[in-house]
Amino acid sequence: NPVLQNLNNGNDLEHPFEGPQHSELIETQNGEWFVTFHTWENNYGTLARNMCMEPVVWTDDGWWRPKNGKQPSLSNDGPNLPFTPYALARSDDFAAATLGPQWFFHTTPDWSGQSWSLSDRPGFLRINTRDGDVNGAAAYTGIPLQRIDLKRFNAEAAVSFDARERGEADGLILHSTLAFTVMFSLTRTDAGKVVELATFTNATNRTDGAGATRLTVAYAPFDGTSAHLLVRFDGSEGADFFYSADGCTWHGLGT
Repeated sequence: NPVLQNLNNGNDLEHPFEGPQHSELIETQNGEWFVTFHTWENNYGTLARNMCMEPVVWTDDGWWRPKNGKQPSLSNDGPNLPFTPYALARSDDFAAATLGPQWFFHTTPDWSGQSWSLSDRPGFLRINTRDGDVNGAAAYTGIPLQRIDLKRFNAEAAVSFDARERGEADGLILHSTLAFTVMFSLTRTDAGKVVELATFTNATNRTDGAGATRLTVAYAPFDGTSAHLLVRFDGSEGADFFYSADGCTWHGLGT
């Protein structure tokens, strides 16, 4: 006991998987036994927890153990079942009447149409502004999210937004926890309308009701009301941010 663990307690940098936990035993229709469990991959916090699977053998005293030992294995035998790939859609043109299964919310979704709507402007996901910052509970009802499951990829969104008051913003967010969020948005400052890259940190540690600590990383004047926003993830937990008025000519904003 424990049956599964990383034997080096995070000190083995050659082994990528840490913290095996939340396990579930599975018996297939062919009588094979496996255990599924969560792990963290070293140096890839954006991936959050991965689900892994190990084959299981039963001991003479009626207990189970992972076939390949306590430490999560880097490769093992899968179940003798037909390969059935399943992949969620990565893009969305918002033409359907409902959000696809690739989207989820951090809170109970607001189905009233007050927070977001697919019918107010067909072909667009309309998100209504809310008081507070992007890490506030009120904003969560209008922020559909997708799980990051790749290390190197591009994320792009076409945004239509006319910020009329200082602080109003709409765009892409990279949300880790309440303690850290990046927002890439069309917004308005004292200097006028801009495209901005900002971070929100320490929301979980605030006791004065002031919300998260906000830091502007970079911004550029942008007088338009429509933009393409692009984030390029480099495969090593780094991201570069670009914006464009037409989706063809791109301008870098920051890293």
